[in-house]
Amino acid sequence: MLSRELAEKYYQERIDAESWHGPYTEEELRLQKERRKKLDEYIKQNRWRHVKNNEKHAK
Repeated sequence: MLSRELAEKYYQERIDAESWHGPYTEEELRLQKERRKKLDEYIKQNRWRHVKNNEKHAK
């Protein structure tokens, strides 16, 4: 059975290995920019929808 310290070291190494990403390619940067734009639009639309719903319920 693994010791707690060894298990923590193993899991931390896995997390580090899976979360690190080298320099992004131009294609990856372009896709990130598109996703960010879509997400910003979605948030903007829903924020106003949320504000309008709160105003209706406040009356």
